[in-house]
Amino acid sequence: MDFALPDELRLLQETVREFVADAVTPRAAERDREAAFPADELRAAATLGLCGLMVPEEFGGNPVGSLGAVLVYEEVAAGSPALSVTLSVHNTLVCGAVATYGRPELQAELLPRLASGEILGAYALTEPGAGSDAAALTTRARRDGDHYVLDGRKIFVTHGDHAGLYIIFAVTDPEARTSRRISAFAVDRDTPGLTVPRREHKLGLRASEIAEVTLTDCRVPATRLLGNEGDGFGIAMALLDGGRIGIGAQAVGIARGAYDLARDTPGSGSNSAARSRTSRRSSGSSPTWPRGSTQLGSSCGGLRPCATKASHTPWLPRRPNSSPRKPPPS
Repeated sequence: MDFALPDELRLLQETVREFVADAVTPRAAERDREAAFPADELRAAATLGLCGLMVPEEFGGNPVGSLGAVLVYEEVAAGSPALSVTLSVHNTLVCGAVATYGRPELQAELLPRLASGEILGAYALTEPGAGSDAAALTTRARRDGDHYVLDGRKIFVTHGDHAGLYIIFAVTDPEARTSRRISAFAVDRDTPGLTVPRREHKLGLRASEIAEVTLTDCRVPATRLLGNEGDGFGIAMALLDGGRIGIGAQAVGIARGAYDLARDTPGSGSNSAARSRTSRRSSGSSPTWPRGSTQLGSSCGGLRPCATKASHTPWLPRRPNSSPRKPPPS
C-alpha cells in the first residue's frame, strides 16, 4: 500500500500549517493563561472549511476523509492543542454523528450550520457514574407522543458552554440488554430544560473548557433521534473509534510543536549544542553535547514513529460490526 499523501492532502496540510502559524499560534499561550475560548480562531478556521471536514459537499461541507482530518488536527495541535480538541470533537463526534446517523431532514437542517461554524457541536456521553463504562448511563429519555423527555446530568462536556448543539446519549429502554438500552439525540442548546450550570477548572488545555450539562424535563422532538431507538451505544462506540485517531494526531501535533519550540528557543539544547561545538573547536578540545540536546534528539527520534502510526491508522479497515444500523430513509 502506498502511504504517500495525494497532492490535495499535501495542499491541505500546507494551508492549515500556514493558517496556524499566522492566526493561531501567536495567541495560543495567552488563551491558555486566561482560560479563554479561542472563538476568533474558530471563526477563522470555519472560513477555511475546517468546521465541515465530515460534512458532504451538498450541505456546504469540506469532506477530506479520515486521513485529511488527522492532518488538520495534527497541524492545529502544533499551534493550539485547545483549538484542535474543539475541531476534533465538532467534526468527528458531532458532524460525523449527524452525517452518518441523522435522517435526511435532520441532516439538511443541521449540517449546513455545523459546516459553516454557525453552531458548534458538543458530545455529551460521560456522567458522574459512567465514564469508561458508557453502558452505565443513568440519563433517561422517555417517549411522550412525538417527543422524548430527557432527564439527567452530563459532565466533562468539551466546550459545553459554547456549543449550539449537543449529541446526548440517554437510556430509552432500561430493561433491554446492555447494547440496546441507549439511544442518541441531537439536542439544541436553547431547548427548554437544558442548562450549563458550571465549567470545570483545569490545569492544562485551559482554552478548551469542559462543562456540566443538565437536562430537566427536556422535550426533544422524536425526529432528533439518531439512528434507531437502542442504537446509541453502538453509535457512541463507533464515533469514539474515529475520535481516538484524532487524539493520536493531536498528541503528535503537541509533541511536534513542543519540539519545534524547544529547538528554536534561545538557550535550548539545539542552540546550546551549536555554541558548545563552536567553543570547543576554537579551544582545540573535543566537543561535548549538552544534556538538553541529547534529550531533544531522543524526543525527535520517538516522534517520527508516532507520526507514522497516527497518519497510517485511517488507512486501516474498520473492525466488523463496529457501526450500528443507519436509520431507514424517511
